[in-house]
Amino acid sequence: MSLNKLHKQLSKPEISPSNTKLRAYTPVLLSDSKGIKLKNRVFSDHPVTQHIQWWCKGGETFQNRYDWLKANLSSKLTTTGNIWLYVWLGTCNLTRKDGRYISIRSTDNSTVDKCVEYIEKIIKLIKEYQNNKISILEIPVYSISKYNKSLRHSSPEQFESQDKQLEEQIHTLNSYIRNINKALGVYSLQFTTDIQNHRKVKAHKHPENRNYFNFELYSDGLHPGHTLARYWLRKISNQMSRDCWK
Repeated sequence: MSLNKLHKQLSKPEISPSNTKLRAYTPVLLSDSKGIKLKNRVFSDHPVTQHIQWWCKGGETFQNRYDWLKANLSSKLTTTGNIWLYVWLGTCNLTRKDGRYISIRSTDNSTVDKCVEYIEKIIKLIKEYQNNKISILEIPVYSISKYNKSLRHSSPEQFESQDKQLEEQIHTLNSYIRNINKALGVYSLQFTTDIQNHRKVKAHKHPENRNYFNFELYSDGLHPGHTLARYWLRKISNQMSRDCWK
């Protein structure tokens, strides 16, 4: 979408529970720095966002958050009651920090396989505790070259080939996530579609519509900018409203 379209979407009314007292689950977002960006956009008086538990930490992988859950879930549930866990990770699995900059972690699908392995471990862990639910949120496409450019890398264009590999890995992982959510009987929230745009280009003497990603909606090629973060918070909280309030 364009920035104008995001503003139009945000002007529409949010989905709010018809009865805020009938909350069946506490909504919990388990995430990395993406989740922190959304938390900073929260309105404290909103009937959904004021109930969200933010289990977020920058730089975390599926493995890190699984280990944290294994150590802390039991005690957390004593204070939250039944939860609906929304898992939004993967960025730090697919790319890694090299000093200030990031690069793709693997050129094959080994990192995707590792993500799926730990998603299944997290699901199994949640199922050990009765009356809790889980959804896996899809990973938005992001740009290694744009992120490194935002940090003034001397030649960020050298990472453009890695962007293509990363995009393929994200699409592969999101396909797994959709199938996992289908098996769980939950809705699979998508985010890449929110930064996709179409433009006409001339090809073989005829104009064609081609997709491209509007990374200008990000603050740095990786993290959502102010408006996109508001929109994604709206998108997630609307789904939480459908799931957690009866």
